[in-house]
Amino acid sequence: MNKVFIACDFNSREQLTAFLAKFPPQPLALKLGMELIYAIGFEIISELKQQGHTIFLDLKLNDIPITVEKALTALKHYQVDFVTIHLTSGQKTLQLAHRIVQNTNIKLLGVTVLTSLDNMDVQEMFLSSTLTTNELVKNLAKMAANNCFYGVICAPSEVTVIKQHFPNLKTVTPGIQLTSDQTDQKRVATPLTAKKLGADYLVVGRAITMAVDPVAAYQEILTIFTKGAEI
Repeated sequence: MNKVFIACDFNSREQLTAFLAKFPPQPLALKLGMELIYAIGFEIISELKQQGHTIFLDLKLNDIPITVEKALTALKHYQVDFVTIHLTSGQKTLQLAHRIVQNTNIKLLGVTVLTSLDNMDVQEMFLSSTLTTNELVKNLAKMAANNCFYGVICAPSEVTVIKQHFPNLKTVTPGIQLTSDQTDQKRVATPLTAKKLGADYLVVGRAITMAVDPVAAYQEILTIFTKGAEI
């Protein structure tokens, strides 16, 4: 399985089509988030699946158990490969989510702490002067492991602690950059660093989609992550 997901953060079908047309005909791993799905609708999932692409649906479900249950039941129709759920939804929601996707090909990924947040942010949110993102991610990852999730979404810097305590969880890491340019993400890393830390999958958006040559950028990242060395 291709382990580099391209974050297709476009807001029109035309932008998505033009981007994918730059690639040779081949199956890709595509992350479809709120920006794209809310703009053009869910049927794009079926179209991309028919083209052979792996679909990571990143809607970050976060609600009461019955609402998440109904959402996942509806999403089964589209035969997506991965779906994200906020682990802060709570034990009952996570337990029910696992039950809903049993006997399907859907892999559940638990969202831990968004990469746009740092220690100061989580301390403010949880009224704690000592809480760290590492500690919060570890606690949330435990909930994912207890409910048989396939993996978790975490920053590269948290992969090691998750692998130490929950070796069966796959780690999917956004915040991947080829340069040190400023973005709205705070906990970031290069593909090589993420590889060395033990990440199982990468999610890469602007480093590919906004590159002068997206195909070359994608191939560079894929090679670095696959071979574990700069090219």
